Amino acid sequence: MPYPQNSKIPQTVVALAGRRPDAPDADKIRFPLVNADTVRQRLQELFERKAYTTLVSSAACGVDLLAIGVALQLGMQTFIVLPFPPKVFRRLSVMDRPGDWGQPFDEAIKHAERAGTLRILNYAEDDSQAFLNTNKEMVALAQSQAQVDATPVCTLVWDGQPRGEDDVTQQFGHLCREASFPVIEVSTLQ
Repeated sequence: MPYPQNSKIPQTVVALAGRRPDAPDADKIRFPLVNADTVRQRLQELFERKAYTTLVSSAACGVDLLAIGVALQLGMQTFIVLPFPPKVFRRLSVMDRPGDWGQPFDEAIKHAERAGTLRILNYAEDDSQAFLNTNKEMVALAQSQAQVDATPVCTLVWDGQPRGEDDVTQQFGHLCREASFPVIEVSTLQ
């Protein structure tokens, strides 16, 4: 059921990041592709229960695209932040993992372009800070979209275990906590 777009209804902004499906040669299970439907259902239940009205996310395969699909189905305003132009991001972060992510990505980008909610940061492919800076932009965008008296919410959709210091999902959680966002975690495991 789509949410009504009414200025009298409090706007609840959710900034979201999470895991991409495990690569075929992954040494540790973090988000098995077989769990995609379960994760989608968890996100839909969360979004409906919390009555989120706005999503701020990137559009990588896995959690990002699942959340965008749920948000669009529910009629939420959806902002997408990419570190690179869509063609480059699609190659590096969408089509490099198992699953059929190309069409959902293309549809999400077209929707965001039409709505004026696509943010492309244009970092170089080899910029080691591109994804961290994208996380920073997502947090700032969520703050700017929240009403004056509202605090955005952060949702981390992951296995709960950092991969190491360069774990982008963990870094996103740290940025959200530093910005005093309440953090909700959703598991990518059973």
